[in-house]
Amino acid sequence: MKRMYSLTLMPTDNNSVKILSDTLKKVVLYIYSALAILIHFVRCFDNSFWGDEGLTILAARKNWGDMIEYVAENGHSPLYYAFAWLCVHIFGESGVVYHMSSALAYFIIVLVTAIVVRRCFGYIAAFITVTFCAMLDCAITYNLEVRMYTWCQLFIFLTFITAYMVHKTRMNRYYILLTLFSIGAVYSHYFALASIGIIYLFLLFGSKKDIGKVFLSGGTVIVALVPWLIYAKTISGVIMSNYSISLVPWKDCFEFIFKSKYSFVILSCFVVSVLLAFIYDRKIIDMNKNDKGIAFRFSCVKKNFKLNYEWKWIISGIFAVFGTISAAEIISHTMFPIIVLRYLYVSYIILWLIFGIVISKLKYKRLWAIVLIFAVLSSGVPTYASTLDVEIQQSKRLEATLQATTPKIDEHDFIYTDIIHLAWTVASVYYPKTPHDLFGHAEWREPIELPEFDTSVDYWLFLSSPISDHILDNLHNQNCDAKLVVENGFIGTGSVWIYKVVHTD
Repeated sequence: MKRMYSLTLMPTDNNSVKILSDTLKKVVLYIYSALAILIHFVRCFDNSFWGDEGLTILAARKNWGDMIEYVAENGHSPLYYAFAWLCVHIFGESGVVYHMSSALAYFIIVLVTAIVVRRCFGYIAAFITVTFCAMLDCAITYNLEVRMYTWCQLFIFLTFITAYMVHKTRMNRYYILLTLFSIGAVYSHYFALASIGIIYLFLLFGSKKDIGKVFLSGGTVIVALVPWLIYAKTISGVIMSNYSISLVPWKDCFEFIFKSKYSFVILSCFVVSVLLAFIYDRKIIDMNKNDKGIAFRFSCVKKNFKLNYEWKWIISGIFAVFGTISAAEIISHTMFPIIVLRYLYVSYIILWLIFGIVISKLKYKRLWAIVLIFAVLSSGVPTYASTLDVEIQQSKRLEATLQATTPKIDEHDFIYTDIIHLAWTVASVYYPKTPHDLFGHAEWREPIELPEFDTSVDYWLFLSSPISDHILDNLHNQNCDAKLVVENGFIGTGSVWIYKVVHTD
């Protein structure tokens, strides 16, 4: 009797095929997420910092008590500054350390999306969210900026996801996490207060049985923030400073949500997708194929419009973002402007996640997801490449500028500049021991007058353009001249021409 042998090359049962397919999708998502992390990790070399980033660097150089006071004086929340301070005191100062202090939050967002969002909402929602977080123009700009925005974004993201679990389960552990993440958000940036507050309001209206837990959680967030607000008011006299910024139009706020070559198109698709997903999910319109073609069934029964916990949560996220925009615009028009687009940016991740979720509810969801991801990548890849090239060129120009000046400029010298950001923080970042002052600004119409020079001090002029005849006349009147040291160099915010003042008498 002959023995019969068989070799099974592939699993044949449906369960095994499903497991294999899920494993393959998980591997692809993890690789995609790793690439999303890697493309921004390689940008951490950059050490060309602009004025706002200079605030972080100057704060991180101080001792703990002075750092906290400095943050309060500048009208900011302290959590990110404390983390940057800790990184610098452990790893020392470098462009990598400073950028990683912000980028780490972005890396965590990608990991949370690949693991938690995938489990809760599926692969399509995870792929879309990772794409938005990595490749929207606004994300490319702020993922590595040495500021608090990515950390505030992370805590708002975690708060919103935890709110979903609260809506779904009402378990105590999620209330605890909701409280902790909310505290992290408001201690990262004051603008988080509006978004977090709206999320809590929807929890309050949607949880009649657990209203006490919602009040306890929200009250804890407020109580935890009050000591800092009192301290900030004591130190600076105000909680949020008026920086005399310009009004930002509503249109700009909306377009910045999906900032890309297709900003308005993607925003429009988001609105349509939410409406379609609600219509299909609540079975207001049911589409089925039959022998005669495609049949539509409309139902306007009251129960079709009744919100389940997921839609209450989705709508709370939409209101959290657009409510923050509205509140900021109203305050800006009635009191003083408080909107800078990057302040609003921190909550936009809520809509990125919602977009992925509602796409996954639509018919032909894979097709829509592919089209959306392709649109974002086709806009983001050129922007990323251009940004990386600019950062490389700026870093090279900065290093050349510093090599030509730092050995020559010491604490006994004095720097005068017409570049506002350089006078504000940037000069202190790169020439920490050298006193400096702003003597004018390139956009001022009035003639720029140099102060009277002390002959015992070596003076330097850091100018935004080649020295003018007017400034030369000022120098000649003091028996001085200007020697060009750096032509079209780069520091912090743009090009710089550096001159050493020499006495001619």
